[in-house]
Amino acid sequence: MGKMHFALGIRRTFWLFGVLTPALVFSCVGDDSGTPDGSTGADAADGTTGTDASGDGSSGDSATCVPGCVGDASTLRSCNGGATVDTPCPVGCLSAATPHCGVFNPTGLVEPGDFSPIGIKDFDPFPADAGNGAIITGGPSYLFYTDTGQIEDLSNGSDQGTIRPANSNPSVMQVDGPTGIGFRLGTYDGGANSLGIFVFKNLYFRGGEFHFTGSSPVAFVAQQDILVSGVINVVDTGNGGAGLSCGSAAGGAWGGAYDTSATGLGGGEGGVQGSNSGSGGGGGGSGAAGSVGGNNEPGMGVGELHGGAGGAPFSGGFDPLLGGGGGGGGGGLYNGSGGTGGGAIALFANGTITISQGVGKVSGVNAGGCGAAGNGTFIQNGGGGAGGAILVQAPRVVGLGDAGLAANGGSGGCNSALGGARGAVSLTPAPGTPGSGNCGAGGNGGAGTTAATAGQTPSSLGYGGGGGGAVGRIQISTYAPLVEDGGFVVSPPPSLIPLPVE
Repeated sequence: MGKMHFALGIRRTFWLFGVLTPALVFSCVGDDSGTPDGSTGADAADGTTGTDASGDGSSGDSATCVPGCVGDASTLRSCNGGATVDTPCPVGCLSAATPHCGVFNPTGLVEPGDFSPIGIKDFDPFPADAGNGAIITGGPSYLFYTDTGQIEDLSNGSDQGTIRPANSNPSVMQVDGPTGIGFRLGTYDGGANSLGIFVFKNLYFRGGEFHFTGSSPVAFVAQQDILVSGVINVVDTGNGGAGLSCGSAAGGAWGGAYDTSATGLGGGEGGVQGSNSGSGGGGGGSGAAGSVGGNNEPGMGVGELHGGAGGAPFSGGFDPLLGGGGGGGGGGLYNGSGGTGGGAIALFANGTITISQGVGKVSGVNAGGCGAAGNGTFIQNGGGGAGGAILVQAPRVVGLGDAGLAANGGSGGCNSALGGARGAVSLTPAPGTPGSGNCGAGGNGGAGTTAATAGQTPSSLGYGGGGGGAVGRIQISTYAPLVEDGGFVVSPPPSLIPLPVE
């Protein structure tokens, strides 16, 4: 039996994400009096009815088919003359005015028509015969522009060229001939929110890393299946999350500059600069509230400066799809800005989405918030960025091995040139920078069911640590999947809803 780690650490369980409400079963009840009077009788075996010529209550001559949803609402019965024709329904049979097999209809800006552009091809940047897509260590392997559709090959840490050009009109679905990759930029709320939608036939991402640039959250849509055994990093290019190299992308919000609050939803409050002292910035909010920054000195002295408040949690769902809030800037003497919130990504497939163990390191989707930024100087006491958002919808979703889906918070900083740490694909919180001298420790980022922690106050007048960024949000919507085989991680715990079918 498979096993899987949620934030609660549950192992060796089968995971049914969503179950459709059973549809009505259409049937007719006849006369089973046993009198050969020509009345109808019920045929319990197949649901048809016929003339009770035999007088024994069974269906008889001239059987009449009754269309509808039968069995456990997974089969559509139609009629061809008097004969029955049963059709399996992969995502259930719906007893609407006209009974029919359900069709997967994704939520939000992605529409059924996005699954059917002409000319769409498989995207398999690391074929199995090329070492199973060995992990690229010299830098990100592919860069997706979420506002325009451009894709660049950055293998081996350098620009190998554009493999898909930007759309001439981003708002219209365009399929690139050589790659067969479709793209359109969906917008709503008067243009206030957008979503960059990339379309593939099958997406086989066997290794390396995907990174993103652009303000719009991103959706990967597969006409058939998605396989991920590489690392999808929903941040801008960089070294994986340390300091200023962890930048805003795919809907994640920038952290505030020093002494400044982060703007937008979930933004942490900035710390306050004093004379040779300052309080820490608050962590960003998303799936929960960010944590408060540390004060600049212990007690209730006249010169005490309170740390910035953590950002508020999001009250909405996944439509629109939004990334995490940024951390507030620290009240330091230098540019100790808050960490960027993790971006937002959606995976949609008409078939199966598989997240499996890769080569060389943990694979999967990481929408973790960035740690408080460092700039090579002494005081970096910004708050950590909150985790972003991950939305997964497919008839079947499978998680295998040392892999996962994670939107953990970044940690707060103080007394570190590199800043805080980014949230990882793990149940372990990103550690805040340790305190020393006149600098309080930074708060840990949120992970799993563990809340972000507050930045600490120094033991004497100095600088409070930045607060930790909160966890983000994960939603999984599927019909009848099984997640199995190994320590698969989902952090924070996902909300599980039935697959949207119409």
